[in-house]
Amino acid sequence: MEKNQETLEAYLASWKAGDFESMFELCQLTWKEGKNVIGLKNLAGRNIPSDYKIISSTTVSSVLRCFAVELYFTNGGAISAVVNVICESAPYKTAPYGTWGVNPVSALRPVVVISKPGGKAPVKKTAAKKK
Repeated sequence: MEKNQETLEAYLASWKAGDFESMFELCQLTWKEGKNVIGLKNLAGRNIPSDYKIISSTTVSSVLRCFAVELYFTNGGAISAVVNVICESAPYKTAPYGTWGVNPVSALRPVVVISKPGGKAPVKKTAAKKK
């Protein structure tokens, strides 16, 4: 597993556990500039995922990887989002040999609403067998 995916996996696991300190450490350096853990908790703490699934990833450049993710929240809502993981040597300085970090805003921007809050999270259906 590549470092950018490891960073995303650790971020999502921390979010699921409600560990905003660990999440903050895994955020993109530019996003963290001038912010703190409380700011992240205010942003992401309203919806805590009960589960998540990384569907696919796309390498955009040596410093940007986009992951299609499904997030299933404890309130019954579920979304599909494209989460950006960015490599930087310092805030506002992308670099291929820097630190990978998750842009938390991208994780909360739904591409598709799978189910609305209070609704039931989708259940995987098994494919029908061909005869």
